[in-house]
Amino acid sequence: MRKEIGGVNQYIFTHGKRPFGKGTWAFKGDDGKVTFISGRYSEAKKQALKKIKNPVLQT
Repeated sequence: MRKEIGGVNQYIFTHGKRPFGKGTWAFKGDDGKVTFISGRYSEAKKQALKKIKNPVLQT
């Protein structure tokens, strides 16, 4: 089963664009634990999918 990170629509609503570039990105698992990953969004998302069990929110 493929894991997905949600919250991109919230980011677009808040910032008016899709997430990209370098920064510190917050990823939240379904257990409520938030993990911050620095770097390019695309790489941070890949790391989050590996690190976090059932990621549900990205902001």
